[in-house]
Amino acid sequence: MKMTEDGKLDIPEELLASLPRGQSLRVIILIPEAPDLDENTLWERLTAEQFSAGFGEADSVYDTI
Repeated sequence: MKMTEDGKLDIPEELLASLPRGQSLRVIILIPEAPDLDENTLWERLTAEQFSAGFGEADSVYDTI
């Protein structure tokens, strides 16, 4: 499956024919990882993202100390 230039999913006809009509669907989208990054680099990136996600506006007071 590919995403079109306007941001829509291009679903192949054979898959589209097997999807139930008129019902809600649950879709999981997997994005390929950058092939040039090793596992340690990916873990470091995830750790930094998760660490940063734990901070809120109230925590910015500590940036000035």
